[in-house]
Amino acid sequence: MSQIVDNSNISIEEALQENVRWGKTIWFFTLQGVFAYFTLKQDYFLALKIDLPPLIISLIVIGFLYGCVSNFIMCYFVKLTGKFFNTEGSYKNILKAFSLAYLPHLYTVALIVLYLTIAHFFESSIIQENMIALIVIMPVLKIAIGILAIWTLVRLVKNLTVVQNITVGRAILNFLAASVLYVPIYYLLVMEW
Repeated sequence: MSQIVDNSNISIEEALQENVRWGKTIWFFTLQGVFAYFTLKQDYFLALKIDLPPLIISLIVIGFLYGCVSNFIMCYFVKLTGKFFNTEGSYKNILKAFSLAYLPHLYTVALIVLYLTIAHFFESSIIQENMIALIVIMPVLKIAIGILAIWTLVRLVKNLTVVQNITVGRAILNFLAASVLYVPIYYLLVMEW
């Protein structure tokens, strides 16, 4: 476990020396958007009566839009609330911290696609014997997705401590303060139309 945290530390310190890689940043924000939007609207996606490829493509497109908008705003709020905690670090470095923290979402999105594939297969299957497998596999996938989400959050806090040159406690408080400012925007982004 300590190697994972150390590798995260090395990655962020190396990234601080480079320019922002916008393609990489947007890619990781898209992955986070897919995870977040699927988590929020899972029942909606499972209830759609469309084929699997268009479902996955629509989730990726929505993830791109949601991930980019929400993360650019959230990074700004982290920078803004950081002034109350006497933090250092530019907006671009906070963007790097967020995008590098989302590395575990590579696996998360793969698990989400697997989850949707299994749900789609079992819905189209009329064999009742498959229900036992469904009851076992789906919660295991949800637990794995949850573990990866926790890992992402740990990486994010660790990256913010390095970028903003603050303690872990102050990084958590800064993130929570930014999250409170973000709540109205979050509501507008995910509300039912």
